[in-house]
Amino acid sequence: MAILEVTAADWEKEVLKASLSVLVDFHSPYCPPCFIMEKILVNIAESYSDRLKFVRVDIDKEEEIAERYDILSVPTIAFFISGELIQGFTGVIHEKSLVKNIDTILQVKHT
Repeated sequence: MAILEVTAADWEKEVLKASLSVLVDFHSPYCPPCFIMEKILVNIAESYSDRLKFVRVDIDKEEEIAERYDILSVPTIAFFISGELIQGFTGVIHEKSLVKNIDTILQVKHT
């Protein structure tokens, strides 16, 4: 599953007003750990396609978004529910840990 690259022009529509919860991968094309994280996200994105939207933001091109959410290191994974940032992680996250966190976040949302 392709992960949508989001810019400032479509941030509000694709993240803040999305009908699903959103996982945002803040990354840089110059960041080797970001490539590792991208592979993990691509591996799991399909299994959550009905419950979670996956998007990416290049912090080098979208400095305004990165500054708004205090993204100081990449990769950073952030979860948005109903347009609100609810949780974030910095660094490479093992796939099993990420899945566990996603499941917990989605379960909390639906209870």
